Amino acid sequence: CTRVLCGVPRQQETVKGLYELLKPGGRMLLCEHVVSSWPTRGRLLGWLVQKFLVLAGWQFWMGGCSVNRDTVSALIEAGGPQGWKEVKLEHVDSWHPIPFVVGEMVKA
Repeated sequence: CTRVLCGVPRQQETVKGLYELLKPGGRMLLCEHVVSSWPTRGRLLGWLVQKFLVLAGWQFWMGGCSVNRDTVSALIEAGGPQGWKEVKLEHVDSWHPIPFVVGEMVKA
């Protein structure tokens, strides 16, 4: 998944469907922008700018893209009770108004 989970209408349902398509040991590779993680990581200014972008109509102007979705939580929850065997996600540009998560997840 490369910058697509921000724009799907029912993200949780989509991610769950992708998880179910993976065979055991299958890998989901991703590069997705995510909600600002301030105050745990990132910067206040990036968080504020992200809030401004949302209020200024980012989703409308960018064809449905939601810069403030908690995609990481949706991905982890998609694993259900059995979970993921491996989760290797790296937060990139966490200071930026549009931070990214890059990495892979392996189905148990």
